Amino acid sequence: MRTPSFSQRIVFILGLGVALPALVLAALGVFLTLRISDAVESQSIRYNHYMAQQVVEGFEQELLAHLREAVAGAEIEARNGSSPGRSRTRFRRGPVSSGAPSSSHSRASPTTCSWSSSRSRSSTDPTRAVRIARATPA
Repeated sequence: MRTPSFSQRIVFILGLGVALPALVLAALGVFLTLRISDAVESQSIRYNHYMAQQVVEGFEQELLAHLREAVAGAEIEARNGSSPGRSRTRFRRGPVSSGAPSSSHSRASPTTCSWSSSRSRSSTDPTRAVRIARATPA
């Protein structure tokens, strides 16, 4: 077996000097890329969970506002001395259609109703009935 010449040894050493660091850097790049992809995936799952919670809370607030307004209409009917059947019909019909935005969009406090304050305040005013109902102990 022939021994490699000096120039062949130099080329081999230079080849290892370039190839080994390149191989180490490539392995490190793959490792860090996989680690970053796992971190991005976990953050994406956390964000999706957060967004789902926000959507659920929004639907819940809108549903409660709709229910609160529908109950206010049925309560008005009941306070006016209507029959239970008519009060149920008023409740099923939904909120009073005054063209006002729902309470979740108007940022009203939970103890007030979202009807416009520019409306005339008569004895059958829905906001008055709701405030009276909330003020009386259960």
